[in-house]
Amino acid sequence: MLEIVFLIPFLTGAGAFFLPNKIGRCLLVLTGAIHLILSVMIWAGRLTPIFPEYFAVTPEGLLSLLVISLLFFLISIYTIAYLKASDIHAENIFTGSMLLFLSTMTMVTLSDHIMVMWIAIEATTLASAPLIYTHRTAASLEATWKYVLICSVGIAMALLGSVLVTVAMDVGKVDAPISFTAMTDVAKKMDPMWLKAGFVFILVGYGTKMGLAPMHTWLPDAHSEAPSPASALLSGVLLNCAYLGIFKTNKIMHAAGLADFSGPILIVFGLISIMAAATFILKQTEYKRMLAYSSIENMGIIAFGTGIGGLGAYGAMICLIHHSLIKSSLFLTSGNILLGFGSRLIEHTGNLVNRMPKTFVAFFGGFAGISGFPPFGIFIGELLIIIGAFRTGNYVGAGFFILSLCVIFAGFANNVMKISFDTSDTTIRIKEEASLVWPQYALLLTSLVLCFWMPDTLHQTIIHAVNFDDFSTQAVEIVSRGGKVVQLFAFQANGTFRLMAVLRTDVLLVAACDAPETYPALTAKCEPFHMFEREIAEQYGIRPEGHPWLKMVRYHANCRSVDDVFGNDYTEDIPGRYDYYSVAGDEIHEVAVGPVHAGVIEPGHFRFNCIGERVLNLEIQLGYQHRGAEDLLLKADRKRIAFIAENIAGDTSVGHSLCHAQAMEALSGIQTDDGSKIIRTIGLELERIANHVGDLGALSGDVAFLPPANYCGRMRGDFLNMSLLMCGNRFGKGLVRPGGVRFPMNDDNRRDLTARIRELKPHVKHTIDLLFSTSSVRSRFEGCGTVSRSDAEKLGLVGPAGRACSIPYDVRRCFPTEHYGQLDIPENAEPTGDVWARAKVRADEVMQSIAFIESLLPDPVETEIIDMADMALAPDSFVVTLNEAWRGELSHCILTDGAGGILRYKVKDPSFHNWNGLSMSLRNTGISDFPLNNKSYNLSYCGFDL
Repeated sequence: MLEIVFLIPFLTGAGAFFLPNKIGRCLLVLTGAIHLILSVMIWAGRLTPIFPEYFAVTPEGLLSLLVISLLFFLISIYTIAYLKASDIHAENIFTGSMLLFLSTMTMVTLSDHIMVMWIAIEATTLASAPLIYTHRTAASLEATWKYVLICSVGIAMALLGSVLVTVAMDVGKVDAPISFTAMTDVAKKMDPMWLKAGFVFILVGYGTKMGLAPMHTWLPDAHSEAPSPASALLSGVLLNCAYLGIFKTNKIMHAAGLADFSGPILIVFGLISIMAAATFILKQTEYKRMLAYSSIENMGIIAFGTGIGGLGAYGAMICLIHHSLIKSSLFLTSGNILLGFGSRLIEHTGNLVNRMPKTFVAFFGGFAGISGFPPFGIFIGELLIIIGAFRTGNYVGAGFFILSLCVIFAGFANNVMKISFDTSDTTIRIKEEASLVWPQYALLLTSLVLCFWMPDTLHQTIIHAVNFDDFSTQAVEIVSRGGKVVQLFAFQANGTFRLMAVLRTDVLLVAACDAPETYPALTAKCEPFHMFEREIAEQYGIRPEGHPWLKMVRYHANCRSVDDVFGNDYTEDIPGRYDYYSVAGDEIHEVAVGPVHAGVIEPGHFRFNCIGERVLNLEIQLGYQHRGAEDLLLKADRKRIAFIAENIAGDTSVGHSLCHAQAMEALSGIQTDDGSKIIRTIGLELERIANHVGDLGALSGDVAFLPPANYCGRMRGDFLNMSLLMCGNRFGKGLVRPGGVRFPMNDDNRRDLTARIRELKPHVKHTIDLLFSTSSVRSRFEGCGTVSRSDAEKLGLVGPAGRACSIPYDVRRCFPTEHYGQLDIPENAEPTGDVWARAKVRADEVMQSIAFIESLLPDPVETEIIDMADMALAPDSFVVTLNEAWRGELSHCILTDGAGGILRYKVKDPSFHNWNGLSMSLRNTGISDFPLNNKSYNLSYCGFDL
């Protein structure tokens, strides 16, 4: 029964009005403790709503509920000591109103119905107004009336906005409940004009309660006049509740595709609030009003970050949590200062460091935290917001944001220094009892702990609160500005389907969000997401609407048993329902090759649209023998996974086994020794040399230049035999395992490898020189199968295929692992993008890899040989590994569940990127050049068909 969480404080609050003060105090703390226990139960999924049409546990609501519950419990403990030391009129009304305030705020966090949300926020006004009037002075009466009147006007506007949102549903003929969850799902069908109008009124209405400028005028007076425990709740909790109404409506705007409308408005209101706080905080003479303007500043920061979206929205959530913790601590500390000095004026305080040392520690620590000093969470949140602003091009907004923060810090610091260190002869009126200071310490400590260690479930809650539109907008923005897609895949966690993206710039960026059933295709805005979105559609039945080339990638039913996106009947053995692209015209003809080929290779179909001998388009269909390697990695016994990983693609055994080993090591906390890193590096480079030499020989054969073809065939065998010497297998199988290597490299092996390398090196160099100096070879290679850099960027080409198109990216240099950080990896970029360039890159890499191995062999290699021990993996964790396999960027991702089991194992072979490069190479090329182009890529069927 979810509703019991706000019913209990409602009943105890109503009872407290009629109970003696001592019982009321006990009831205050007891209710806070029960509320905290129930909130944790909700977090653990133990409580469900009786009225799901009105109440629900949403990520943003759960986040606010946890903050409310912890704050109220600690504030209630402080309140007992505060009540003993202060003169409170009608204490039973104060404690009763505190409990009713808790009830209404809890109701806000659990409300999913738009009108129930409005009722709950209005109820917070009625419950909190008596708290402001506690001291029964003319100033407190004025502050109370100002609070009630201004917030009521704001709430009336929010009511109008809520009605307009429902009108948007009616005009759009949407038949759905008026809950935030349901409206987010159908937002695309809602009338955008009415929805925009509703958002504006809701923003202004709830923004009044949130304290956004220029609707903030009630806030400084209310905080100044209310007792400190009430001020802590008003600032640390009430403002968050008002923000929830804006945040939930903004999610609807994002889902409706109106983020370009709501985002800038939030940014403007956020900046106005921050700048208003900066203006007023400089001339404050009262420390409680100073803290009130600091709250306006922080609400502006949160609004600004939410408007930025993506990384900024995540930073806003971080600021939301830490502002509540730190500002509540500061207001409680201000209560100590008021009790001690008897005045709210800064000039009547001083020398806090000596007069009230325990309070000084809390006060100065709160100042450091709220001002964004590292390592406090406000610093992290503000940094993320600034980064998000720059990434989205909001340079002017980011400039005003940073400037205003500097002004606020200067004004805040000036007053804090006066209070802490100026001389004062005022007699301190209270003793610093433990209960008057340790709640503040607990709040600050919680903030610090969350900076260094955040429970993954809480981290996931924050990420869940950031919606899909923010996720997609940021992802598209990063890639459009030059970032690359390493991974984009779906997975299931706790019954929810989610998307995970791994992008790279000069660093790796990771984000996740809940996956909608359908969503606007990222590919329509940014081409490199093309294959990834098709794969997600096939694996999970999640449809990217507007995808320009939505065809199956492989051939298998989705894992959810929902309707197939492609309309396939998977009882048919052959994937026949594939809508090939066709070119119409009298002289157009099609050439079909495969799926059965003359060579001993896996099946794949090639459909050429030609005019004469010239290829207009080549479409490649793979996935005829879907092996389900990812599912096997997920379900197999832990000790078998390494064997499965190294057999994903037989010619890339070392590469795949290395990615797997690194992932398992990261999750289990195992450190490998330097010797194993050297051996692994040698193994990976031998794999690169053997395959590149073989490909150079195959290219020679395709242009009928047989001497290099024969030489390369023999030398490929020689390099494979070096792998045999290292581990007993010519393809390097069994060499790499999680934790290190299974075979040592003794002095005899080093001498043998050195001798073989020394013998082969001049032969390799001579053969390469022969191949590239022959004019007939050059005439066939140059200009054949050209791909421009622009097209290569859009296709996401990696490895030699990418470097041949002037893309210098190499994992060994950009994200070095093993021993690569100590090697000088050149760029090897070629400008022409043709067969010549692809061959030249391979030839250069062969000679460089030989030099790398030679540099690693002279010194003895000491390593500890590992066995196949079962590893305990870290629970609720994620790891991504990257290595430069011989075809290019190879990546394995592993997600674990709460018990340390593998929740999702995602593999990306470089062929996943590069098959479309082969198609592009054939455009406007003679069909007779297909074998030569095909060999210049030499892509993997099995590495693709996972």
